Amino acid sequence: MPNIHQAISTLRHCGVGLATYLTRTAHTPLETVRRFDNALTEAGASILAVPATDQVKANLRLSSRDGGVGLRASAPYRTLAFLASNTETWALQGALAPVLLNQPVAQDAASQRALAELPADIPSSLADEIRVHVNGIDERSAAG
Repeated sequence: MPNIHQAISTLRHCGVGLATYLTRTAHTPLETVRRFDNALTEAGASILAVPATDQVKANLRLSSRDGGVGLRASAPYRTLAFLASNTETWALQGALAPVLLNQPVAQDAASQRALAELPADIPSSLADEIRVHVNGIDERSAAG
């Protein structure tokens, strides 16, 4: 008999970790992240031998603290995760690839796409802060 706990634990730690890594390091297309999120929950339902209904998927995505499995969806956070990671690591990226030092983070093509795709459901004040932060990184990079 397969060990269901080990299988779910592996899926939660490896699958969700991979999604987190991809959303932070590459501006992955939204549809790709949605398909990955769906594949995680379908795999979880398969391991538990239950049909992958919307309710089952919602329960699988709940945190373990809230009675779920913790197969968190990455799609809702993909743009914010990428922008946060990209702006905070821009200086390191420039040190590793000096050609980046001549390019402010806001001029980075992936950052531009991400800024254009900020979720519509976040408060406009937060969206403005994100834009200012990206531009603030530009000013610090130019001053340094």
